[in-house]
Amino acid sequence: MSDSVPDDLWRRRILPSLLVHEAVCVRATCRAKAALVTAALLVERIDGSLARHSLTGLIDIDRTAPLPFTYVLRAAYVLEQGSNEWRAMGRFIRLAAIHRLTPANGLPLVLSAQWLTAHLPSRTAFHQLSLAMAIYRLFGHLLTYNTHSLALQQADNGSYRIGNLESFRVVPLGELPGGHPYADGYKRTDPVIRRASYLFLSFSALLLHRLLVWWSTGEGVAKRRVL
Repeated sequence: MSDSVPDDLWRRRILPSLLVHEAVCVRATCRAKAALVTAALLVERIDGSLARHSLTGLIDIDRTAPLPFTYVLRAAYVLEQGSNEWRAMGRFIRLAAIHRLTPANGLPLVLSAQWLTAHLPSRTAFHQLSLAMAIYRLFGHLLTYNTHSLALQQADNGSYRIGNLESFRVVPLGELPGGHPYADGYKRTDPVIRRASYLFLSFSALLLHRLLVWWSTGEGVAKRRVL
């Protein structure tokens, strides 16, 4: 049946309605339409996701040609996930740039093919963490503070660490006492975090706290304003 649908209709109506992994299934299972699912198509999806999440100029891929299909596939897939989580990370990246945690060449932070291939061999690998943490993991290794990498690291006991500060852990909803204010509106995509005796509403709230309290003393920061 799909063979009889004109290619132009596939391009304009059908492919845009499919999720990235669904479009790739078309490439793998429908010989007649496989040629329509190209790296160029996925780059268009990437650009659309960047614009939708207000990430244009903050996050990007390495656009050096030729672009491997598997590389843009991984990037397109992760950028398609979630909505508010990416926007929150976009705000964090803006602040990180102001506080000079980003690379010397500035923004955007480039998701490299080498890193994505090494750390995201499958969709399952991306979803092993809550969405907000998985998104931060994509670019955290590109940030530094006083020469310390701000990559998200996981310990054997299930706790996490960023930089040289003390570790933290995810607090499942079931661990919060009944009636706790953080239980109302708990988000599994951006969960409550415990660091020592401190409880944070979410992982993104922890990042913001660390940036403003611990990572905001870089040279020249005091003269810059958050717009």
